[in-house]
Amino acid sequence: MRIGASSSCLYPMLLEDSVQVLLDQGVKTLELFINAESELQEPFLRKIRRMTDSAGAEIVSVHPFSSAFEPMLFFTEYLRRFEDGLEFYRRFFRAAELLGARLFVFHGCFTRLRSVDTDEYCARFDRLRRAAEEYGVIFAQENVNGYYSESPGFVRALRENVPEARFVLDLKQCVRAGVSVGEMAGAMDGRIFHIHLSDSAPGEDCLPPGKGVFDFAGLFRSLRAAAPEAETGVIELYRKNYGDVSELAGSLRRLKTILDAPERG
Repeated sequence: MRIGASSSCLYPMLLEDSVQVLLDQGVKTLELFINAESELQEPFLRKIRRMTDSAGAEIVSVHPFSSAFEPMLFFTEYLRRFEDGLEFYRRFFRAAELLGARLFVFHGCFTRLRSVDTDEYCARFDRLRRAAEEYGVIFAQENVNGYYSESPGFVRALRENVPEARFVLDLKQCVRAGVSVGEMAGAMDGRIFHIHLSDSAPGEDCLPPGKGVFDFAGLFRSLRAAAPEAETGVIELYRKNYGDVSELAGSLRRLKTILDAPERG
């Protein structure tokens, strides 16, 4: 597994500046959180790609700023909005293609809306998935607190209804939803492609890895056995969750040490 960090850790720093900071800290595997529509323009994306290529780094995933709009775009009864939303998201899929990212992160629909049933959700998810596939991009459902995907039961139903569905396992979102990481990973059942890494402790749901009590060694061990396609993971924190940016590099080194430790017989 290749481990890195998300540009969202430095939000609201400008995207290109956050990428440079991560590269300066030696991060070689990045998730790009696109924060504005203007950042979808091809010259800007090619600039970011040149930055990462020249540093020997890779962008493995793209996260859209429009995640909070996805319930309105894709899960209302107004189907023209879905079609328009799909065309808008093609711009993100094209961005991922230009950046060399293999994966797009999707949040989906708020639980409070319950605007579509599971079958309809799966059908719309599959439309989006197939559109992303045209660009060589994996369209992956993330488990997110407050969304349909906070439920292992829903994740299991999506997996069963859409055999090609892939998932992003987010550790802090499991904590917030009151679901164990093991239960959510089990619902994803080997279809985990990417991980959002963070630590936690009683009363703290999002900490830099190594600052809490989460068992990363156990996680990596179980993923090797049950989710061999999970080749990448990124530290995803909020700026308030840590002090100096060197803490990110320290957490990354700590995770790599755990990951590279030999298995104990």
